[in-house]
Amino acid sequence: MQLPWTDPLALASHAKSETLAMLLSGADQGYTGRYSYICIGAEQNIIGNDLDALHAMLSSSRAWHEDFWIGWLGYGLKNQLEKLPVDKAGIIAAPELCFIKPQIIYRFDHHAKSVECFGEHSLKRFWSADGNASANVEIGSIRS
Repeated sequence: MQLPWTDPLALASHAKSETLAMLLSGADQGYTGRYSYICIGAEQNIIGNDLDALHAMLSSSRAWHEDFWIGWLGYGLKNQLEKLPVDKAGIIAAPELCFIKPQIIYRFDHHAKSVECFGEHSLKRFWSADGNASANVEIGSIRS
């Protein structure tokens, strides 16, 4: 679904969702990307210490937005890729891998000044009837 342009930071500043991730790439510095993303809700998640769990969920046969995961890879996963010295245990007990597959993805195209939404959601709470971004954005009703 195509939507009118709004700045991703402006939209995210109104977010009240417990599950929200943002990738801001619109500075256009040559090394940054064309797109920024706001991801809301968690359709699925992968939490663990093994890359195999993530590999099992990925597919090259689906559209990019149907196979979109966002998260982190811990430094300790390097030992699954090559033989390196094992690290000392960290002071924070966090999994080496944590990814979510968002329910809703907003892709902001900084070159075309457009916004595209992937996922089922009533966008009336985000954009007003005149096509402008709403000043009362409420993402808080979305729960994973």
